[in-house]
Amino acid sequence: MFDFVIGQKKIIDQLVSLDASDKVPHALMFSGDSGRGGLPLAVAFAQYLLCLNRKNGVRCEECPNCQKTAQLIHPDLHFSFPVVKHASKKRDVTFSDDFIQQWRKLVIDQPYFTYSDWLSHIQASEKQGDINVTECNEIIKKLSLKSFGGGKKILVLWLPEMLGKESNRLLKLIEEPPEDTILIFVTSQEEVLLKTIISRFQIFKLPPISEADMINALQKEADIDADKSRQISLLTEGNYIDAQALITGNNQDLSELVINWLRICYQQNSLNLLSWTEKFGSFPKEVQKQVLSYTLFILREFIRLKYIGEDHVSLQNDELIKLKGLSSVLSIEKAEEIAEIISDSIYSIQRNANVRILMMADSLQIGKVIRRKEVSII
Repeated sequence: MFDFVIGQKKIIDQLVSLDASDKVPHALMFSGDSGRGGLPLAVAFAQYLLCLNRKNGVRCEECPNCQKTAQLIHPDLHFSFPVVKHASKKRDVTFSDDFIQQWRKLVIDQPYFTYSDWLSHIQASEKQGDINVTECNEIIKKLSLKSFGGGKKILVLWLPEMLGKESNRLLKLIEEPPEDTILIFVTSQEEVLLKTIISRFQIFKLPPISEADMINALQKEADIDADKSRQISLLTEGNYIDAQALITGNNQDLSELVINWLRICYQQNSLNLLSWTEKFGSFPKEVQKQVLSYTLFILREFIRLKYIGEDHVSLQNDELIKLKGLSSVLSIEKAEEIAEIISDSIYSIQRNANVRILMMADSLQIGKVIRRKEVSII
């Protein structure tokens, strides 16, 4: 029943053991990058806890509860997640239930997804979602009612970092939830959550998906051979979402964006730099991190290309052509130096730095590195 969770066996065993000994905490949090599977794990554990005949980590899949949780329609399984204004309502009264049909479809069809994937799914890519006051009040109201099935009530809240200051509204609920209520929070940015919130959860930190588990998943889901699966696993560092992007080519837009950014950094044209940083600053934080993470990937692939040749580089053909184009302005040493700058940028963005100022400064610094010893343009 945890079959759609990739790896994380150690944590799954812990959860099953807690349930077997009747020691499941009323508030637990899965913390780690989205590609490590926090949301699929939370959904799978909620389904397991609601099964009437569960045993040894397996749910029966036949009881009425299992039939409903499989479709995510069990009345005692609640979801909360960032949303934007619904077409038929004002933003301040819009909450998760207004998008629940889209949510169920995405979670069932594609359990591993990012915040930007979710916004794209609800056709809100250019907007910024959050979890507002109305959402918090609805959560409190729902969980204050008796369970429909006479058993547990479970809330899966995805991305509590989107609560912001509203998280304090849930503090009393987290401290003293109604009887047989379990709160499961899934975060990819634990560091930005209020300490008063974090301290009340039992936290399970998700490690990167192991190489063996990633290889098995890629071979099963993408029908690619073991060598290619192993290469992708190493490149994506245990992140299944990034691995999927490499296989499907969903990183094509990122490729063009990154290469264009490096060109602009080289040219040092202030108007172009300003335009790019404004555009980058308008992206949701998850997208900003994806752009920078993909830049790191491009730089790693450039280094591999220079050291061991194109046969060992995991890129689509058009990406490989663009990568070769960097050879005229980049050396291995410069690539390593730029990678350090970008790694620091990701760290700063995670800690809520002013993105536009940060990226302008970093772009100027990267430009200086690329232009060192005056080489020809890409």
